[in-house]
Amino acid sequence: MIVYLARDLMMMSDDDLWAIHHGRVTIMMDDGALETTGRETIFSAYTWRIHAMYPKTPLCRRHHIHGTYVSASAHLDLLSHGVWDCFDAYRSQGLDIEVLSKYAYDITNNIYNDFTLRLEEYVTSISALDFVAVLQNPTVSEARSRMLETNGYGEHSTDKTNAVIQKVLMRDTELRYNPIARIARARLVRAGQIIQCVGARGRPTDIDSHIFSKDVLEGYGTGLTKLEDMMMVSREASLSLYFTKDPMKKSEYFNRNIQLSSATLQNLHQVDCGSRDYLPITINSGKLLQDMLGICYLDAATGMEQIITRDSKHLVGTTIGIRSVFTCIHPDRNGVCVRCFGELGLSIPRGTNLGHVCSSETQSKVGQLLLSNKHYVGSASTEKIIIGEYERNFIATGRGSNLYIAPPLHGKSFTIGFTEDQARNLSDIRTVPCTDALTPYRLSELTQMQFTIDNGQGPQLHSVRVSSGVRTASLSKEMLRFLKLKDWAIDAAGEYQIDMTGWDPTKPFLELPLKQFSTLEYMLQIESFIKGGSTKGRSSIRSYDTASAALMAFHDLVCLKLDVPLSYLQGIILSTMVQSREERDYRLPLPRALGKPAHYKQLMDFRSLPPLMAHQGQATAIYSPASYLIKVRPPHPLDPLLMG
Repeated sequence: MIVYLARDLMMMSDDDLWAIHHGRVTIMMDDGALETTGRETIFSAYTWRIHAMYPKTPLCRRHHIHGTYVSASAHLDLLSHGVWDCFDAYRSQGLDIEVLSKYAYDITNNIYNDFTLRLEEYVTSISALDFVAVLQNPTVSEARSRMLETNGYGEHSTDKTNAVIQKVLMRDTELRYNPIARIARARLVRAGQIIQCVGARGRPTDIDSHIFSKDVLEGYGTGLTKLEDMMMVSREASLSLYFTKDPMKKSEYFNRNIQLSSATLQNLHQVDCGSRDYLPITINSGKLLQDMLGICYLDAATGMEQIITRDSKHLVGTTIGIRSVFTCIHPDRNGVCVRCFGELGLSIPRGTNLGHVCSSETQSKVGQLLLSNKHYVGSASTEKIIIGEYERNFIATGRGSNLYIAPPLHGKSFTIGFTEDQARNLSDIRTVPCTDALTPYRLSELTQMQFTIDNGQGPQLHSVRVSSGVRTASLSKEMLRFLKLKDWAIDAAGEYQIDMTGWDPTKPFLELPLKQFSTLEYMLQIESFIKGGSTKGRSSIRSYDTASAALMAFHDLVCLKLDVPLSYLQGIILSTMVQSREERDYRLPLPRALGKPAHYKQLMDFRSLPPLMAHQGQATAIYSPASYLIKVRPPHPLDPLLMG
């Protein structure tokens, strides 16, 4: 087998590099031999130009694509390894990360230009026959046949069948030259979109997130021939149109709000402030650890500060103290040091507004999530029912999407109550001979319920949340029958009161509808948290006593669907904190540990006026006495536009 030295290849010109053997070769890297191909090596060597300019940078196996499909981000992954390995090797010599970023930019351009010209003759397309080849694959054909025979139930459901087909697309050697499979393996197209063509469409969802009870067993490759299938799938067009209008408008409006407000946190100083006040964080999952990469923490064993990396898996399940922007002691009120922010700050160009980066990087992902709803609607799945620790004393889950009376209340005397606006049509029970003809979701939509329990020391009232995410509870059919026989009472406040004496606890008293995760509701929860609102039971940053608790709650919310570094979330929270609400000092706090979060409207009204004028309500700002009476205001990047 032909053997090449990697360090010889990195010094070759482009023409000489393309002249090497394209078949099986052995490449001698700094950390050992690598069995690969010449084609993979040519692609990898384009990213080694940084190693050629900075020869002390290690050239290791991780800098080679070796067996990985060339995707839109393959070269970026290789460049990322090269840039940061080079920075680590030359950091002591004062190497500027922005210089390396410029080289990486030039290398990316060279890859696009050179490969476009040299590989033009190899460009192919796809045709209907390629889809037919996938559909006729023995494993795919058998999986689809069994699904159709069982009508999508049991072991041959649409989700399980699609999983089998996806595995074939990604791994079956018979399809290694099939353009559809190659696109999937290179991740150039979302796998779910391909599966909808060669597998089952799955379970559609309506515009209000309610999931249809029947699955669509056919896919777009075979065509939808049933009227009911076409009618259910037609809701995708309505959903796409819906997300094009109000949700995207709300997302971009919120994006602008937070960027204007967060820009008060202006500066990221490439120094170490020397703070030794650490923020306690419990790393309860690998997901949290992943989002904390680059953050500095105190190693209790050595007493030295370390950086969290992908190899820091031993930290999962432990509580550590991290360097945080909340405990940064840099004297600049409107900035923090990079050591407290985390090494993610090394990739932020000098002069960039830190608050703007934190907010835009977070909110842009929310916007992309909304776009993904518009462009791709996969097989719907219901949200998991989540019951809080407090609620478990009163309600419990059971079979299906039902809620039951919790065991501690079995055999006890208690009543349940809810407001009239949550059950406007409940009186329909009295007008029908049999409640089975009624639809529970049309009679009641419950989010909160009051349990009044008498333990011999007088009645005690407990407010219990009975909704889960977007899934709002309704009185079950069993409960409707119970009310038909027993009726209910109305208290002085106009609320329904139901005496549960004689209720069978083995029966569900509430039902939760089949509803998919709502991206719009998710966005509104993030908006409410950041802005400090408290509508519809949503928590906010102002609900927590400590910055650590607020940060973890914010991360728990964001990580439901998004991957956002914890450093960005810290920056957003710090930008909402003020010196003193009582004294109307809405500058960023100093010391930062004593800061308190403020509502978004207060931040806009009592901080620098240019962002308020750029936002809305200019007339209100001009005529408001507060615009002239409050003199202590933090600087903002938009100040020159208004003040000259």
